[in-house]
Amino acid sequence: MRRRVFLWIGAASSILFLYVALKNIAFDQFLGAFKSIDVLPVAAAFVILLLVYAVRTLRWRMIIESTKGISNWRTFSTLMIGFFANNVLPARAGELIRAVILRRQIGVTRSFALGTIVVERVMDVAALVGLLLLATYRVPPDRLPAITSEVRGFALGTLALVITGMCVLLWGKDRVVAVLERFFSKIMASHRAGILAGKFEQLAVGLEVMRDPRRLMLVAFLSFLSWVGMAIVFYFVFVGFHVDMTPAVAAFTVALVNLGMAVPSSPGYVGTYEFFMVVSLGAFGIGKATALAYGLVTRLLWYVFEVVVGFACLWKSELSIRELIHGEESVIRGDTG
Repeated sequence: MRRRVFLWIGAASSILFLYVALKNIAFDQFLGAFKSIDVLPVAAAFVILLLVYAVRTLRWRMIIESTKGISNWRTFSTLMIGFFANNVLPARAGELIRAVILRRQIGVTRSFALGTIVVERVMDVAALVGLLLLATYRVPPDRLPAITSEVRGFALGTLALVITGMCVLLWGKDRVVAVLERFFSKIMASHRAGILAGKFEQLAVGLEVMRDPRRLMLVAFLSFLSWVGMAIVFYFVFVGFHVDMTPAVAAFTVALVNLGMAVPSSPGYVGTYEFFMVVSLGAFGIGKATALAYGLVTRLLWYVFEVVVGFACLWKSELSIRELIHGEESVIRGDTG
């Protein structure tokens, strides 16, 4: 039932955003934008994209290895399967599926695995907000989309709340778990309350990287580096389209589009990606048709890579999509682990 609700919410959101993005588009101009594209800069963008995934793999491995050892291949494979699932399954299922696979591979609890993913996502939001703020200093205020302040404010507020919650859970773990267990025992059986509260304790273990300032700073640096890499990818695609835009505009676009993709949508972020791309590039005088063509090329770069490589990693792991969905549902239900 819960999956169905997420599915309908995501579908409705995607349809709405996609309608707004495609409304009044001149399809002849959209198709014409591809005729003069230079393939070489786009190919260079793809090479840089590969380096971005290498950095993301290293980052997640560093987060996990604050508590448990893992190889580069296992980290990369699990990461790509998660990205694959995000692109083909509803409700951002890839994050929970990563937790399921990590448990099978290195014997950690799913709560611990989710804790490492929470750290990763918080670092992403922090890096994107930082990139957005830096980019706005290089872009005239009158050129910024009206939605920029709302996205920035929401991201900063969410980031502050999540970091505060993480710190409270990590440094006050015993007290938080005891309070949660007392609360849960009022609404469910005592043994279930203890199990559920214990999951928060394991979640805190997944946040252990925050106790090591040097490791935490390196993880933060790698997070920022990965998004700077994506900005370079976007810039090279600008070059491929013969669009005269600065690296600051590329960085601003990367930040705004990816923060906007936090809005619920169907698998693959259909609709939200296109909408925020049009909004961002439209502010800099790029027409909707060209913006959508540009968005399609940048989307294909990461989408095709994640789906093809993610599926290949899934095939090699000898897991099925059905097994992954079953494992994800067990996490949602709160089964032990």
